Amino acid sequence: MPGFGITLTLGLFFFLAGLGMLYLFSIAHEIVFVLVGLVFAIVGACFLIPCIRHLVKKRRARSGHVVHASVISYELNGRMTVNGKHPYIFFCESGGQKYRFQTLRYYDPDDFLGKTVDIYISDKDESVYEVDEKSLR
Repeated sequence: MPGFGITLTLGLFFFLAGLGMLYLFSIAHEIVFVLVGLVFAIVGACFLIPCIRHLVKKRRARSGHVVHASVISYELNGRMTVNGKHPYIFFCESGGQKYRFQTLRYYDPDDFLGKTVDIYISDKDESVYEVDEKSLR
């Protein structure tokens, strides 16, 4: 998730600021400030919910099993654009089973053909996975 730290920080800031305003100004019965605090809390929650989902998905994948797969090919994902660039979809193979994963990194994929990568796959749902890109060797 690109910008994960910034998104989490902004979400926490808005959410906590909104809750603080709700608490402080509800005592003073200032309805305008209570509404502003409510808006801040809602905006913060909109930032936090995707971050929390990402962390839960990552934890579920990490609690599963590890597959050491080698990168066999890649293609450009034309459906998504970030700053005018397209991310890559990598195809891996391990023990005759093929895996497909997408990355939001924009490095040269030719460097990784034939290299091994660790893929954490959830035991309960194989569509929940996380690729440890740091393990590319």
